[in-house]
Amino acid sequence: MRQTQSMAGQQGFALTTSLIILAIVGALIAGAVFTTMFETNVALNDAAAAQAQYVAQAGLQKYKAVLFQAFRYNEAIHDDATYKCQTSLSFGIDLNRDGIFQEGEAWDNNRLVLNPEPVLDVNGNVIGTYTVTLLMDPNNDSRITVVSEGETAPGQNWRQAKARAVSTFIIRNSAGTEQAIFAGTGHGMKFFNGNTEVYGGVHIVGDKNNANTPVIDTRGNSRILNGYTKNDAGDTSRFLIKELEAADNLCASVRVQYGRVIVDGNSQFGSRDNPLLTVAVGDEPDDLEAKNTGCDSQKLNVCAHSIGLFDLWESAPVFPLLDEPPGTELCPTPKTWRTCIHEEADQDGMRLTLTGPGASTVQLTGALAALGVTLPSGCQTALNAAAASSTNTLVLSNNTVDCRVEVAGRKYGFYYKNGIFEVYGNLNIRGLNLEFTRNTTFVAQSRSSTGSVQDYAALSLEKYGSEGGTFIAKADFVASPAKKFPDNVLTLVAEGDVKLLGGSNAYTLPVYAGDAFMSASGSRLFGQAIADTFCTVQPSGQSKLECKDKGGSPAKIFYVPTGHNRPDSFNAVSPQGGIPTFRVEAYELR
Repeated sequence: MRQTQSMAGQQGFALTTSLIILAIVGALIAGAVFTTMFETNVALNDAAAAQAQYVAQAGLQKYKAVLFQAFRYNEAIHDDATYKCQTSLSFGIDLNRDGIFQEGEAWDNNRLVLNPEPVLDVNGNVIGTYTVTLLMDPNNDSRITVVSEGETAPGQNWRQAKARAVSTFIIRNSAGTEQAIFAGTGHGMKFFNGNTEVYGGVHIVGDKNNANTPVIDTRGNSRILNGYTKNDAGDTSRFLIKELEAADNLCASVRVQYGRVIVDGNSQFGSRDNPLLTVAVGDEPDDLEAKNTGCDSQKLNVCAHSIGLFDLWESAPVFPLLDEPPGTELCPTPKTWRTCIHEEADQDGMRLTLTGPGASTVQLTGALAALGVTLPSGCQTALNAAAASSTNTLVLSNNTVDCRVEVAGRKYGFYYKNGIFEVYGNLNIRGLNLEFTRNTTFVAQSRSSTGSVQDYAALSLEKYGSEGGTFIAKADFVASPAKKFPDNVLTLVAEGDVKLLGGSNAYTLPVYAGDAFMSASGSRLFGQAIADTFCTVQPSGQSKLECKDKGGSPAKIFYVPTGHNRPDSFNAVSPQGGIPTFRVEAYELR
């Protein structure tokens, strides 16, 4: 009996032990299964989240590229007569780059919400969709934010998930030569000294071999500002369209590639209410020396949205020279700029030249001469007299000079009478200086290849050896009241100097000076100046003034864009499109 009970006890203990072991094993298996399921869920969630992030980033990367491509396309074809500081994306985004804004491509309350788009794997299966929203900063149309909402596709082996990729871009056009002042080596006197006020941007290339030399050294009340008031501009009703009597945003920046900038005294770059876009100087922090660079400072020396080193090294514009190829669409390599000017004058204009170095006679050359055209006798007499003078200067004052010729019903050349100057096409003069001594209004007209009338013309003055190539105006030289600037534009290219010597006078010109651009104290230029050096001189009206004859009271330069209405010969080196720049300002993925 005892043996039977003992065996039964042993069997009961074994059963209990087995059950305990079975329970433990079951718990371990259940734990393993649960852990596996948990880890599988985590993995599936991670996979879904990663997939959603990839989908969101796909949308962000696509529309980052679309933005820049649309911007470059719009800038290349943009010809609207707009005078505001805005990019060609200000009105919308031409997603198809076909020149037409389709439904949903124009900004709606500074927002564009695009239709959802699928993302496919290598086998063509839909793995997710993204929806992109584009947001434009209402206070800065160069700042655009791309928001891409990604979502994985349903019915896959992993769970659905969502992700968001956001990036903010600064998209603008550096437009190197499209400034109030674009200079080669810098300021002729190397300082403003209270005698220059610039309303618009300044770009100075500088001298690579003298990069530590100041190219701007302001010691007074000099100003470089991003806008101007009617009070700043003075009375412009005779020659400037109403829309430009004042401007509140000129896209103004100050850039110096080689050289230093010193801002001292009461000099002002930008203002608290209207900062410059960028102040970018040299390659070292000390290249910009200013006591105050904060817009909240009591003394506003430099106020800009961004202040730092020169930022266009890879795409820095170079100072254009007549005997070098611009390398642009309007003057492709290997053609030099001089060649392109001659070709334009041959197609629609007149070419005049000294018959040789030191000659006292002028002849018609180029396409018109090849057709057997001759100059009117009075014109020939006036040109020869200028060539024979000690200064090689054609002076236009209270006289009449009629150098118009007509071929197949079209006028070419120029006409001047008592302060009225008419130019037809590209007037190219080699070996003479041109001087205006009284208030003058101009009317510019040219013809397209199809014969349609265009409200612009070109005046180009070339040197012949050491003779000629300089433009001098001692009084007003502005657009006619009948067709004001910049609805009517005469571009000026002078291989020598451009001297605007009227002390209280106004000028409406986009100007290129291969040597120096000189403006008299108290004068006002509306347009732009591209010159190797620039300076303010005495308002004495003396034709032989040089930059060393510095002036006292301010000369004012107001940037007025004319890219939509000027000859190809000028746009060849100063393209309206300029150099597109694209900068990532912020990025977020979640």
